[in-house]
Amino acid sequence: MVDFSAAMKRVGLGAGRPLLKMNPRATMKHLLDQRRPFYEEVAAITVDTTGRTPDEVTSAVVAALRTED
Repeated sequence: MVDFSAAMKRVGLGAGRPLLKMNPRATMKHLLDQRRPFYEEVAAITVDTTGRTPDEVTSAVVAALRTED
């Protein structure tokens, strides 16, 4: 899971991303709003990645998987 602001920082203004060529902010918001319910429905675990480093995300995923047992 990632919030809109963090997602935009990660992808920039869509350079090299055909879906984001036209109006990247509005398109990103639409894609997040459209896809999030499906992702939440099929997810075994959810980890908020907003503001976290890759190492922090990895630790959170490992911790979440350990509690699933």
